[in-house]
Amino acid sequence: MKKFILIVIIIIILMIILSMFINKKELIEEKELEDNGKEKFNKLVINEYMSSNKGTLIDENGNSYDWIEIYNGKNKDINLKNYGLSDGNKVKWEFPDIVIKKDSYLIIYLSGKNEEGLHAPFKLSSAGKEQIVLTNSSGKVIDAVDTVPLTKGQSAARNLEGKWI
Repeated sequence: MKKFILIVIIIIILMIILSMFINKKELIEEKELEDNGKEKFNKLVINEYMSSNKGTLIDENGNSYDWIEIYNGKNKDINLKNYGLSDGNKVKWEFPDIVIKKDSYLIIYLSGKNEEGLHAPFKLSSAGKEQIVLTNSSGKVIDAVDTVPLTKGQSAARNLEGKWI
């Protein structure tokens, strides 16, 4: 009888230890799922870009410039005043006093000129190998994307998992 009780106690202890490892593995898998996109959409991100716009998207003046799409995945509206965009280290354009609603998108045209509205004074190379950088009003980088070569009219965008396609 003593041996039976001892075996049962050992089995219970082994089951407890085993369940701790299984739960830890499930937690790691859940964290990996969040890191693969779900978590990324709970913030302001660069969501899509086009570096060779040949009429796919036209601005308010009838011009087709390169463009960047920003997505607000937060649960609140964000005033983008003094947020910045660039294709490198130094901020090349600051957003005017404009609000992006929660769960909404905003297009910024890359005209290469100082124009009013949502027109940044730089362009993207269709050959890629640049970095699009989004900074907050304090100058902190909140998202950055390494561009890839794109053909005319082709864009790169995040899929539902947050991966670039």
